[in-house]
Amino acid sequence: MAATVVPSVMVNIKALDQDNYDYWFFRVKTYLMAEGLWDVVDGTNIPPTVEDPKFMAWQKNNARALQAIIIFCGEDAELFIKYITTAKDAWDILVKQFKPSEILETPEEISEVDSNDSSSSIDGDEDSEVQVAGAHAHFFEEVHARNWEAVKELIRGNRRAIRAKSQNTDKTALHFAVQFGDVNGVKALLPFMENKDLEMLDRDGHTPLSMAILEKDTDVMTKIATCMVEKNKELLLRIVDPSTDTIPLLMALRLDRPKMAAYLYSTTPLEKLKKRDQAELISTSLRVKYIDTSLDLIRRFPSLAIAQDHSGESPLNALANTAGLFKNASQLGIWERWIYNC
Repeated sequence: MAATVVPSVMVNIKALDQDNYDYWFFRVKTYLMAEGLWDVVDGTNIPPTVEDPKFMAWQKNNARALQAIIIFCGEDAELFIKYITTAKDAWDILVKQFKPSEILETPEEISEVDSNDSSSSIDGDEDSEVQVAGAHAHFFEEVHARNWEAVKELIRGNRRAIRAKSQNTDKTALHFAVQFGDVNGVKALLPFMENKDLEMLDRDGHTPLSMAILEKDTDVMTKIATCMVEKNKELLLRIVDPSTDTIPLLMALRLDRPKMAAYLYSTTPLEKLKKRDQAELISTSLRVKYIDTSLDLIRRFPSLAIAQDHSGESPLNALANTAGLFKNASQLGIWERWIYNC
């Protein structure tokens, strides 16, 4: 089996403990996503039988994901998963052992909609999340068929349907439209949605916007993100995935999504971000070698050069620790001027 190549940005992660759980969780999850291994860890990619031709590919990805988790968890945490053979089991055990108890959330009671409820308004029940039962089975059939005219008619008959969640995934119709890469579907659904509806989470903790960022970096996904942001500009400053503690732009940078990052950078009101988040944008841009972005940010916010980012370091540290940033010595001039100006 080929050795797992660990990027330099990951090597400096401190061993997993309850004090750095959130940061560790985000970094390792992001790495596994970028490597195309997260579906093995979250259970989406179900292990096939040994006789199945796909078993060898699954086994290889499982081994790569498990090796990465072991490398990043540290010796103490490794004891909990020493004899575990699947990446999913190892991940679940580490989450159970190290996720601080004070941040564990008790799932709220999710009310089911009466199948006879044909209310055309959701007034007075704006905060309820609807889980699909018999009442919305047909609705999701039309969603999966991408029959958006029929979907719109069903929503007009029962406005709660726009917030209905699929029984197996907790995805809303908008989640599925994003998953399908269907711009027309997204445009069909948005007029029926309130701003907060765009922030609903699926079972994996993803909003529709975070799903668009996670998907392959295409013009279609950027168009989908544009539609959602134009509907609710507050999304640009929201945490798009509770496990990552990051805004959409930062998520796109960390996942190396150049098209998505370019759009989000052009629309995000950077001046409204906390100083810590601004510094993290510069540090992350340097790590992924988005030089134009990092330069533009430091010119706009010069004091951030020595501000603390999410890891407690500064963009100057990121600059010093990013290997291969310059192709030749002649390019050092612009950074030397930047450092001295700071």
